[in-house]
Amino acid sequence: MTEQPSTIDQLESRLQRGWELIDKAESQSDQQAAARYTRRWLSLLTDYEALARQQPRVETPGPDS
Repeated sequence: MTEQPSTIDQLESRLQRGWELIDKAESQSDQQAAARYTRRWLSLLTDYEALARQQPRVETPGPDS
């Protein structure tokens, strides 16, 4: 079974893609669109990390519980 990437990994991947889009933008409007995309994912990543720090880890009970 293949392990799924974590939510933080997925958000970081999308954020990295945003930086790449900014670097490759050929016009100012493309650069602005890429910046909006990147800000959106950065905001989600920041919110998710903050939420993860606030939430206590819930242990999944084992079969003998």
